[in-house]
Formats: sequence, structure tokens, C-alpha cells
Amino acid sequence: MIKNKLPFGLYIHVPFCRSKCSYCDFYSATYNEDLAKLYVDAVISEFKSVLLEFDDIEFDTIYIGGGTPSVLSNKTLNKLIESILALGRFSDDLEFTLEVNPESAVNLKAYADAGVNRLSVGVQSLNNDILKSIGRIHTSTLALQVLEQASTYYKNVSADIMLGLPNQKLSDISTSISLIAPIVTHISAYILKLSDDSPLGLKVRDGITTIMSDDEMADQYECARDELMKFGFSCYEISNFAKSVNMQSRHNMKYWLRHEYIGLGPAAHSYINNKRFFNPPDLVKYLEFQTPRFPRTFYDAIPLTKQEEIFEAIMLGLRLTTGIDVGKLNTDFNIDFLTDYADVIKKVSAVTSYNNGHFAMLPGKMLLESAVAVEFLH
Repeated sequence: MIKNKLPFGLYIHVPFCRSKCSYCDFYSATYNEDLAKLYVDAVISEFKSVLLEFDDIEFDTIYIGGGTPSVLSNKTLNKLIESILALGRFSDDLEFTLEVNPESAVNLKAYADAGVNRLSVGVQSLNNDILKSIGRIHTSTLALQVLEQASTYYKNVSADIMLGLPNQKLSDISTSISLIAPIVTHISAYILKLSDDSPLGLKVRDGITTIMSDDEMADQYECARDELMKFGFSCYEISNFAKSVNMQSRHNMKYWLRHEYIGLGPAAHSYINNKRFFNPPDLVKYLEFQTPRFPRTFYDAIPLTKQEEIFEAIMLGLRLTTGIDVGKLNTDFNIDFLTDYADVIKKVSAVTSYNNGHFAMLPGKMLLESAVAVEFLH
């Protein structure tokens, strides 16, 4: 039984890629069509088990990410989409996002015909030397062609770009944004965060290459933000910019607002009934799972404590430019935020604000969100 009656989000992790990017530590496997067919069957089976366990769920967002979902053949991806839409209960205003990479985005119209209404394109940069250095296999020309084509089939097209890449200059960011922004309605600008075991992370560890300092990365972020504002984009979350409220990612907002969602596929995370759990990042083990009992890790997950929930709400809320709805926070957890955290609020007052019932980071201080959030642990 679901305690919260708000519509759920549905995330589907496609674990296949044609090649591994040097900075990536997301779980993925080399694409194989036979393996992909088995994977789709397993996802459908998992979704059926979701609906057996929670038969009163309605979904208002679907997000198929990866990995690279667009490496799936049109037939295989269609089977996945058609099965999911036929099995579940979805709202009339469903937001349905599909991630694609330029080199494999060859079925843009077919995706729209299948029900996808929002496309997210992994551009990362329009500097071909940088693309090559990080293991991307598309060119700037191809990326722009895909964005132009996508805009003819989708009202909401998002592009991912990265900041802080090795040898990336401020002019690279300005140029990329000036070419991308007129085409799309949404841009995600992610600052490079390396894990030690990613290919690029290993090179940095071994002294083969270097990455930018925090201050240099902050300069790149500010450059991107300022350029995006020139093209009519507004920042609504640290890394996300939209041309209007209607173009914001409703699915990703569920994460930041702590709304419930279900993840299907290997390495996919879920949040249900105050429990966070995830599927193991192992495709072979995932394919071996053929039982109607959902989900494998749900029953072992420990519910979050009240203090953990409060910290999550603060940490995630500070990522949003609107900040934390203090009245809702007080009601949800039976606290008095301004009184209970008065000392912390005073300590971080130089980089935060409290206006109209919302506690938020100051516009120019968004990158300090993590440091501010940690203060609320003490």
C-alpha cells in the first residue's frame, strides 16, 4: 500500500553503451542485441512485479536513461515502450523523456510516434578535440544536426553539456551555448565530478593529466549561467536551466522534492514509503531475477529516520533556486525550522536568504549548497 497518493515517477535504466566515456562511472555494459532483448524482457517482468506489489500507483513521468538508450534497436526499444505503457496506469499529462546520444539518435521520429515527448541529448561539448579526449564518438556537427532534427518532433528538447573538462576554456562554453541555446528549451550544465575508478580519474590519480581547481570550475559554471541567461534560460536547480517553468524536468523535480519514484533495470534506484533501495549494478544478476516478488531489495531496506528525512529535505531543497518551502517542511516533520535551526541559519546567513516562506541559497552562491547543507547535520 502506498502512503503518498501523488503520482509516481518511473525511471528505466538502459545499461548499454557503444563505448565508455572517460569520465563516466555509471553502470553500463557493451551493447549486444541478443543481450538487449533479454534485458527488455527482464524489465517488463520487473515492472509486472511492481504492479503486483503496488496496484494503486499512477505515474506521471517516465525517464529512460542510461547508459545510452538510443543504442537499442528500434524494434527492441519499441517493445520496451509499448509494454510499459500497456501495463501501467499513466496520467494524461505524462512527461516521457528519452536520453539519446548524437551518434545513435537515428530514430527520432519513431521515438515520438512511440509516445516519447521529451528528448535529452548528450552533447557535452561542441569542441571536437575535447569530445575526442573524453571518449565521445560524435562530432559537434552531428550534435547540432540531431538537436535541429529533434526540435521538429519535440516541443521540449534538452541538451547536456559538461563544465570543467580537461583543456576546456571559457570560450568553449560560450560557443557551445550560443549554438545550442537557440535550438533547445532546456539545458543541463554539469560540473565534472570524477570517481577514482573512472578512466579519467585513474589518469588524474597517476599524474598523467590534471583537472581544474574548484575555483576554475566555479568560473566555468558562472560563465555558463551568464550565457544561458542571455538566451532567456532560468536556473531552477543548480545544474538545470529552462526557458520556461513548463520546460523544467518534471521527472527530475521528483528527486529534489522527495516525491516517490520506481527504478527498473540494473543499478536503478527507487524511493517508496520512506525507503530508498536499488537494484545491484550487475546485468547478469539482473537477468537471473525472474520472480514476481518485488523488489529484491525493498524488504531489506531500512526506513529513513526522521532526522535523515529532514536532512534530505534540506539538502535537496537547497539545490533548487526556490529553496525550501519552510511551511511544508514544518508540517511534514512537525518541527519549527527557523527556531530549531536558528544557530545554523545565522551561521550561513551570508550565502542564504529567507523570503516569502522559502529558505534558499543566494543566486550567486548556489555552488556552496553542499557546504551549507552539511551544517544542518551538526
